[in-house]
Amino acid sequence: MGIWLKEKDGGIIMLDFKMNEEGKLDLYCEACESFDCWHVKYAWTLPETRDMYIKELKKTIVLVQNSKK
Repeated sequence: MGIWLKEKDGGIIMLDFKMNEEGKLDLYCEACESFDCWHVKYAWTLPETRDMYIKELKKTIVLVQNSKK
């Protein structure tokens, strides 16, 4: 599941949820190869991003729980 942001010049920026260097699920910008660029900061201001994060976090928790069985 990802987030696409349309830039003023018509370009599309792809953001996705990945594990960061601390092992936490975080939003990652494919264009900037960063967890901390302005695309990510902007996306976090959108309610849709927070809703998607909660869904992804729940999926990750289920996967981890199932892998421990």
